[in-house]
Amino acid sequence: MFFPSWFVKKKGVNFISTFVFVFQLKCCGMNTTGLPQPWMAWKFNHRVNPDPSDETVPASCCRPEFYPDCSLENPAKEDQIWAKDCFAEGLEFVRGHAVYLFVAALVIALLMTLGIVFAFLLFILIE
Repeated sequence: MFFPSWFVKKKGVNFISTFVFVFQLKCCGMNTTGLPQPWMAWKFNHRVNPDPSDETVPASCCRPEFYPDCSLENPAKEDQIWAKDCFAEGLEFVRGHAVYLFVAALVIALLMTLGIVFAFLLFILIE
């Protein structure tokens, strides 16, 4: 997914990484008690829905064929947005990539330990 430089400067890298992550997970909202669908949790976000009667969703919830127009619909149409729970999808993503995260952390820790050993050796050689 390509973002122009003016968009990156305006929105920020954190926004864009979150946007791409949610786009990859194909989810919208979070399942909470009292709500039949996860996307309905956006109703309580005052930045997305300033008026209590609004039922819109952010553009990251839109399916690609309806992007970004579905975020302008009020109320949001369920057939145009992702229906999955983002918490469950994120948890599944992390569990699926936990081995890679562990290996990366282990490699970094080993490199840092090796750096400490070489620093001590250099210190001993200098004396």
